[in-house]
Amino acid sequence: MRIKKLLTGIGGFLLIVFTYLALNHVTLLNVQLGGIIDSVEKAEILEEIKGYGALQGGARLFRVEEDKKYRAKVAFLIDDFGNNGEGTAEMMTIDRPMTFAIMPFMKYSKRDAENAHKKGYEVIVHLPMETRKNSVRGLSAGAIKTSQTDDEIKSFVINAFKDVPYAVGANNHMGVLASSDRRVVNAVVSVLKKKDKYIVDSKTTPKSVISEVARAHEVPVIEMSVFLDNEKAPETIKRQINLLAYSALKRGYAIGIGHVGPLGGSNTAKMIKEMIPELEKRGIKIVFVSELMRDKYK
Repeated sequence: MRIKKLLTGIGGFLLIVFTYLALNHVTLLNVQLGGIIDSVEKAEILEEIKGYGALQGGARLFRVEEDKKYRAKVAFLIDDFGNNGEGTAEMMTIDRPMTFAIMPFMKYSKRDAENAHKKGYEVIVHLPMETRKNSVRGLSAGAIKTSQTDDEIKSFVINAFKDVPYAVGANNHMGVLASSDRRVVNAVVSVLKKKDKYIVDSKTTPKSVISEVARAHEVPVIEMSVFLDNEKAPETIKRQINLLAYSALKRGYAIGIGHVGPLGGSNTAKMIKEMIPELEKRGIKIVFVSELMRDKYK
């Protein structure tokens, strides 16, 4: 991670955590910007912080090995933030890059977005979309519907991004009906294009046209690989994470979608924490969704 990125947004002070593996201890240095750091040789600093990365938006530093040591990349995308669902706090203690999809217009949407950003995680909008004709089950804050005009859909997306600060992209919540409607998806993607955001196709239906339409608009898009917690039992979640690892090692990358709330919550957070060391031993790097996008479109 470059020095410039490490120093961005820390407000005048930076806590740098140096881990010396050979000495097996940690030294904490509180470096005042414009002072000590300018007197230290650049090469020396780079050597000390090699292997660490600052997650965007916060001063928190996570252990990140060099890419050359990895065979594949995995992004964990966790849906349904914004409603204070079970596992919200636990997810925000995971010591690796995580991408959190936050439902707009919920009681805790802004709080969760701000907390996630402050702690260095990646934030995207979890766009609620109509799942069946005239059905709004699970969509108490409203949704993008096939009955809406293009302008209504665009306005919904614009306001959703206003309600979820720091969002760098979006994915669909439900949306079996809406995500397979080309006109509806065109309206959604046109807003993302103007805002320079990416989209993840959650593939809630094989008929989804999100990826196709996004590519036509030249909007960065990627499809999810594995749902982690359609069943909440820890052993089932563990099995799905292993399936995610297999998919990543086979194709070079994979996205696993989990949830806070009744679908997964604390069990999903617990199993992700438990499985991360195993994934890394198998040569898998944990990254933000945006890193997979950069790899795909570089």
